[in-house]
Amino acid sequence: MVTKLDRLARSVAHMMTILEPLNTKGASLRILNMGIDTISPTGKLMLTILTDLAEFERYIMLEHHRDGITHANAERKYKGRKPTSQAIV
Repeated sequence: MVTKLDRLARSVAHMMTILEPLNTKGASLRILNMGIDTISPTGKLMLTILTDLAEFERYIMLEHHRDGITHANAERKYKGRKPTSQAIV
């Protein structure tokens, strides 16, 4: 049982590695905020589709991020992350 899908797995492959041991033990996965339960075929379908969409959304976001950095570098506006002072122990 989980509350949010995006906190469980970042890709379809990762989700399947989580679900495989559950399925072999006869258990199901419930996602509370979406009302999805993998005990039914419909629940399994919805989980797969939503996980695939989340993975796609992440790839698009990362692509836009890289494009933005490339554009800022071309205009000499990108400075990167500010350095942090770390104490040496």
